Amino acid sequence: MPAPPAEVRGFYTDLENMKLVHPLVVSVRTGMRREAADGYIQDYRVGDRVPVWQLRIPISYQVRLEVPADGDVVTAARQFPQVRLTGRVSFRPTDSGTRIVERLQIAAPVPLAAVTTRQAVQAHRSMLAAIRRRFEPGP
Repeated sequence: MPAPPAEVRGFYTDLENMKLVHPLVVSVRTGMRREAADGYIQDYRVGDRVPVWQLRIPISYQVRLEVPADGDVVTAARQFPQVRLTGRVSFRPTDSGTRIVERLQIAAPVPLAAVTTRQAVQAHRSMLAAIRRRFEPGP
């Protein structure tokens, strides 16, 4: 990303911004925020429209971000039925700005595992590319 790590991290950790860059997210409701020893924990309720064949099915789920003052951000999304995405996101300085590295663990019931993994990976790749475009200089 062609921007400083603190700026990119700030954009990423405000889930309201995901409506702008995540291909499935259609709504974000901010929930409880708790101060932690070194940072904060923020809860959200997120609404998606998930493509299933020719339909876009609305779903909503809980997201929790653990945001330390410095270091990796930890994410946890919990969705019915027993779909769990947990992640660790780092924002490393580079010569040209910031490198985001997102490590996801995806768990879902066997009938949903393949489609959940495929959609999550595609959506997060698209989201990271859209974040990059937001920070690129305009024409």
